[in-house]
Amino acid sequence: MRVKKMSAAVFAGVFCAALAANVWAAGGSQSQGAGGALPVVQMFSYMGVKGLQDNTYLTKVLAEDLGIQLENTQYTTDLLMTTLASGNIPGDIFCVQQYNYVDNAIRAGLLYNLDDAKAKLPNLYANFAASLAYYRDNVNGGTTGAYAFASGITKTPPTVGTLNNGPYTRWDYYKELGYPEIVEFEDYLDVLKKMQDAHPVNADGQRQYGIIAFTDWDGMVASSPSIALGFTGKRDIGFLEVEGNGPAIGTVLDDTSAYKRGLKFLFRANQMGILDPASVSQTYAEYNAKMNAGRGFFSPWAWSFQGFNSPENNAQGIGYRLVPFKNQKMVNAGVNYIGSSWSWSAVKNAKNLDKALAFIDWLASYDGAWTFFNGHKGERWDLDANGEPYYTKLGWDIKTFAVNVPDTDRFGVGGALAVPFAEQIVHPVYKRQINGADWIQKPEITGASALSPIQADWQRVMGASSDVELFYKRNVIIEATLAPLAPLPDNIQSINTRVGQVIAPMSWQAILAKDEAEFEAIWKNMVTEAKGRGFDQSVQWYKDAWAQALVIGSKYMY
Repeated sequence: MRVKKMSAAVFAGVFCAALAANVWAAGGSQSQGAGGALPVVQMFSYMGVKGLQDNTYLTKVLAEDLGIQLENTQYTTDLLMTTLASGNIPGDIFCVQQYNYVDNAIRAGLLYNLDDAKAKLPNLYANFAASLAYYRDNVNGGTTGAYAFASGITKTPPTVGTLNNGPYTRWDYYKELGYPEIVEFEDYLDVLKKMQDAHPVNADGQRQYGIIAFTDWDGMVASSPSIALGFTGKRDIGFLEVEGNGPAIGTVLDDTSAYKRGLKFLFRANQMGILDPASVSQTYAEYNAKMNAGRGFFSPWAWSFQGFNSPENNAQGIGYRLVPFKNQKMVNAGVNYIGSSWSWSAVKNAKNLDKALAFIDWLASYDGAWTFFNGHKGERWDLDANGEPYYTKLGWDIKTFAVNVPDTDRFGVGGALAVPFAEQIVHPVYKRQINGADWIQKPEITGASALSPIQADWQRVMGASSDVELFYKRNVIIEATLAPLAPLPDNIQSINTRVGQVIAPMSWQAILAKDEAEFEAIWKNMVTEAKGRGFDQSVQWYKDAWAQALVIGSKYMY
């Protein structure tokens, strides 16, 4: 996945003119001057903002706390494969999405054994013992060392805030329709059609749509129809579909799969004229721009429309809110002591190894994670007399998009890194989540009421104070088992790539089919072609690996 972005981390440009005089004191941007006097820690990563991070809020934080700058080389799959084959990883830190990349890099002698620097990594070894043990036991390139650890460590499930997944819709339009009950996922379509019929264009004359999608996250499958998995209590493990926290129950190509259900959902949306026709070719950036202009009425994610949920809009009752359907089920990762397959490593031949290790240990500390997400005390946040964290005026304005700053100057540094601690981790001293979801909001400081009109209306209708509380009150949360998959073999990776080259584009053909008969014909051909490229072999590997993962995961719950 975030990432997650995957996370829910929001990862400094120039503040608006009214704040210009306070940029540095407020935690704004500043480069390190000519030549970049500070040592540069280089990351080789799929994540993040490309290039030298010399003009962001993170620049200030890392300069003051660690005396470093950060530079990121974003890799493509081809570049990653070429780099591993070359025997040289450029940079100091290696961040990759799959265990097999780590395993291959260890076998090639390219990664540093973190066990050799245990004294320099006290926070990592104190807070990530289970993750390090998992990698030492299972992702070790045939050695006995710990060469990596994971992102997304959680030790308590969230009780407030969001789970990142929705579905969300334009609350002002939903209210206009009289808050209709939505029983099944497909029932959203009629509601969205009514919204679009009533509001075909926005105030600027731009077309609006019930659903907007995009294609540049497509991989083994088309990413957009995969949303049905998250709303039906299932998740995908490779090409498998797993229900909740149990064993595999089928594959994405079964006639009864959640993936096909998602395809049919988008097919029907297109037939009804409520699917943005640009969806078949547009990028996530184009999608995001439309959602942040309020031009799409449905979103599976909590983070794709925050620019539209401005204080000004929310004060008028305008914006997006969670509207789950009655028979929805949600999978929540819950407690995860190992983390995700997003892995962090130090490069064996790093030019700035000690600085890279210091950066890693800082991120693996509660204080470092807190600072990464929120900045320094007294700038965007502070503590009251009871030791409770609260937002300053500036912090609240940035969080709520009341000031126009780039994503790289927002909390969590723009979602640029899948960081070691999950954002809902609770700080042991402050007793609050590091993402601020459960912090105090002091109206006398922020100048805003504790609840905007749209929040108050949502709470009244839904009978809950937050998305997470609503999900738990409705008893729709399925806590997922900790079950990390083994590293993916090269032959299975190759099969997945070949199969994905069939499933992803043909899924869009099915979505755009002229009628249901053509949809089913395309589906049938897609299944045949995918199986001809080794689909069943990949499925069998995932079945065996998943069964093993369910057993292995229980060993690392500490």
